[in-house]
Amino acid sequence: MAYNHINFMRRLVLPKIYQKSRLLTLRLLLIKVAGRLLRFGRSTWLKLSSSFPYLELFHDLLVKLE
Repeated sequence: MAYNHINFMRRLVLPKIYQKSRLLTLRLLLIKVAGRLLRFGRSTWLKLSSSFPYLELFHDLLVKLE
C-alpha cells in the first residue's frame, strides 16, 4: 500500500526529473529530513534547516498536495 501511495505521488506531484527516481532515493531526499515539529494551538509547523538542499522541492510538493 505504501508503495502504491508513493507511485501515485510520484506521477502527480513530482517534477519530471524526479519521476523516474527509485523509492530509496525519494525516501532519502524527502522523508528522511531532519526538522522540528512544533504545535501551537490548532496549527502544526515543520521547521526545516535553512541549509536543507531540497527545501524548494519540499515546499513545492507540499503546495501541490494541498
